[in-house]
Amino acid sequence: MQDQRGHPKLLFSRSYLRTTLQLWVLWFGTALTYYGMVLASAEILQLHNAKTAGGQTCKCSGLKTDDYVSMIFSTLGEYISLPLNMLLIDVIGRRYTGAVNFVGCSVFFLLIQVHVSQEMLTFFIFMVRGFSTGIFNFVYIYTTEVYPTSIRASGLGTSSTCARVGAMITPFLAQVLLDASLSAAVWVYACICFVCAAVAALLPIETKGRALPQIVT
Repeated sequence: MQDQRGHPKLLFSRSYLRTTLQLWVLWFGTALTYYGMVLASAEILQLHNAKTAGGQTCKCSGLKTDDYVSMIFSTLGEYISLPLNMLLIDVIGRRYTGAVNFVGCSVFFLLIQVHVSQEMLTFFIFMVRGFSTGIFNFVYIYTTEVYPTSIRASGLGTSSTCARVGAMITPFLAQVLLDASLSAAVWVYACICFVCAAVAALLPIETKGRALPQIVT
């Protein structure tokens, strides 16, 4: 096994093929979700302003002071969720923590299309930001724990590449599709998150309390 140490093809060995493919899906969905919400926040608030004004304002009107306050407040979800996520990940395990975060993102993405007050809309965005940060926390921890030392860097590197693909695609959803239809955009994000929740729950290895493996067996 020494001559194969670190070779990327070991990611597709019988022991890790399923894990590798599922992690690629999860990293893709994680980046698409997180950066999608970051990009969509301003657009969502603008659409909310236009809807509240009953169409009397221009669709391309700028953000108000309250909108900037809402965006700043929504980012706090990322910081508040981290310690909570770290506790949860050691209580219910890595896989189910990832699934819970993806389901949370899915639910609150769907709620964004409901016509509510700006305070409630800000809360929905706050929750998506929090859950999406929890997802990033989960995939980083799980990926580095599940692979043995000999292929850990390769596993993390290829997974990160899939995340970059998701980050490249998400502007077309968060800006282009959302501008055409808010409902269509949030449903796409919600469905992707729901699929990723199932993928996370069905990961073949739970790494909670598991010693880090050293070589591929």
